[in-house]
Amino acid sequence: MSDNRSKTIVQCGWLFIFANVLLAILNVVIGLVSNSLAIASDATHSLIDSVSGVLVIMSEKLANHIKFA
Repeated sequence: MSDNRSKTIVQCGWLFIFANVLLAILNVVIGLVSNSLAIASDATHSLIDSVSGVLVIMSEKLANHIKFA
């Protein structure tokens, strides 16, 4: 896989993580201010979505070390 494509995939993974963490923080704040458990609990969902960004980065790094025939 080309280095440029690999770099782009990793950058997208970091962007995805950053966006979901930011969304989770906003959900917690808005949920607490509005006293809404549903909005606050959506923060957990956003944080769990961030895990998929971590998996994207790990998978890309691993794929660069494995040579396929």
